[in-house]
Amino acid sequence: MSVPNSMCHAPLPRSFYFLTVSRGNRTRTVAVRVALARTVMLLSAAFGLLGLGAILCLLFHDDLVASLMARQSQMQYAYEDRIDALRSELQQQATRQTRDQASVETKLHDLMSRAFELEGRNAVLASLAPRSLALQAPRRVASDPPAPGAGVPLPKAVLGQRPATLPPSVIGFAPLPPAPDETPSPKPHPEADSDNPRPEAVGPVGHVSALEPGRTSLSRQLATVTDTLDGVEQAQVGALMHMGSAARQETARLSAVLDDVGLTPERFRRVAPAATDVGGPFVPLPEAGDGAFGTAMAKVQSSLLAAAHLRHAVAQVPLVSPVGGSIEVTSPFGARIDPFLGRPALHTGVDLRESFGVGAKATAAGRVTFAGALGGYGNMVEIDHGNGLATRYAHLEAILVSVGQTVARGDVVGEVGATGRATGPHLHYEVRIDGEPVDPMRFIAWNGRIAALSAQ
Repeated sequence: MSVPNSMCHAPLPRSFYFLTVSRGNRTRTVAVRVALARTVMLLSAAFGLLGLGAILCLLFHDDLVASLMARQSQMQYAYEDRIDALRSELQQQATRQTRDQASVETKLHDLMSRAFELEGRNAVLASLAPRSLALQAPRRVASDPPAPGAGVPLPKAVLGQRPATLPPSVIGFAPLPPAPDETPSPKPHPEADSDNPRPEAVGPVGHVSALEPGRTSLSRQLATVTDTLDGVEQAQVGALMHMGSAARQETARLSAVLDDVGLTPERFRRVAPAATDVGGPFVPLPEAGDGAFGTAMAKVQSSLLAAAHLRHAVAQVPLVSPVGGSIEVTSPFGARIDPFLGRPALHTGVDLRESFGVGAKATAAGRVTFAGALGGYGNMVEIDHGNGLATRYAHLEAILVSVGQTVARGDVVGEVGATGRATGPHLHYEVRIDGEPVDPMRFIAWNGRIAALSAQ
């Protein structure tokens, strides 16, 4: 609003701002309210700031865009680096799993080979059982080995079959597929921002090596199978040693018997032609692998064969009484006064008192070489037991065998009588070695003990 000139020198109201404009001699004063003036000033300041911001944006636009693009690139490169780290870790995990799988397959192959080897040993041990002199160790080894892992059966895949390839379910995990080959593009490697730190090691959570002890059931199963096979092997070796020890003890006992009756084992070297007539090319046992067990097996077989030979030899030695019941000697072996002539004479056997008709039994297996009347012997039976041993049964009432007949120990060859130069019913019994008579009592002394010896 305009103010008259007469009011220019009067006091002005405080609720207005006055704007005075002069031009030459003319002066014009305009009154502006305070609120309007302040609004105009605020709007002017705001438009000034907007203008200044627009000018600054125009001036620094390129720099801001470049900064934003650089930050975006850094974030992109950081995520690409993380992806590369994850891919690399996955490839390493796949490589480790493949290596673990190959190692487990090797272990399983070794366990299966060892199981097959132990089964072969079991077969050999079982073949020795009939000759093992009352030894049942091979059967115990094959069915119930006293192993540290006893009670845990061997897997069928280990004992019975050899798979060509092992499926992932056997190993316990499947290998990861390898990441596709990619050619990395050249790019800078800026540090990741603080809000997204770059991980140092990123990989599958919870992966454990298949061979790490105590962490997986597979490793425990392999350890159990190994312990079981160790137990089987120990039981086999123990059975083999027991066989050898029993065979050597049997050989010593039988050798003592032969020595006691004045015989030597060398006399019976060819006592079992079926067992001793052997041959074939010499093929040495391998030094590695099963060589030690094979050498021990060969020694045990030799010991068993020697014991079997001696057992067969003892079966050919007349070590029992030719008559049953108690033994009553009426005339011993050696020098005596002849009952008919009254002169000193050599009695080539022993006279055993028995009644008429009592059976006279063969004291060892052999073949009848004489059955008939022979001078002062009367009715006599002679049995050849082989290896220079023979027995005679004289003064028989009846002869129950014929020449060429094979008899076993205990077979009745005749009936006691008093034929020939005899004063009464008795059995004249002789033992001859290489045709020479020896004292039969050192053989008869084993009567009753030979059964106990065979049962040992």
